[in-house]
Amino acid sequence: MKLRILILSVAVFLLSLFLLIRHYTNAREKSLNEDITIAQTLLKNGRPATAVYDTVYTETKIGGSKHKLIKYYYDVEGKQFEGSKQIKELPATPVLDIVYLPSDPTTHLENPALELESLVRQKEDKSTSGLPWGLFSGSIIVFFITRKLYLNEKAEEREMGELERQYAKRGKSNSPDVFK
Repeated sequence: MKLRILILSVAVFLLSLFLLIRHYTNAREKSLNEDITIAQTLLKNGRPATAVYDTVYTETKIGGSKHKLIKYYYDVEGKQFEGSKQIKELPATPVLDIVYLPSDPTTHLENPALELESLVRQKEDKSTSGLPWGLFSGSIIVFFITRKLYLNEKAEEREMGELERQYAKRGKSNSPDVFK
């Protein structure tokens, strides 16, 4: 019974781990594909604009490191739009060149060509693609090691039981201390 519980619990763990990793990698790839499409569209149909940085920025502390977020504003056909950007240092100039999409001016990037290059590199990066399978394979190895230890324990229990039965058959009332 214990072995069945062990096998079932490990199988459920493996299945959930596999599905979680699959979901994560599919969501990441979908997001990258969408971002690549946006960058390509901006390169093809985008219009340049000059944005002006806000005079204040927001600073947050995440895990011991400080992150600064600064807003910027740009005008398209008399209407003002807003964006934000994570920065390490305050900008040297108060303006930022962006490219926006005429059909949706809220869609914009600072440098679509550079962004596209970065996104394509991320998509092609195979350094993390082995991680899901490594975790999955590692879980299977742990299962088989645990199973082996469990079966060895059961075999030892059977041997001890067999030795006790042999002593009982021989009529020996003084069995070794091991069985007490």
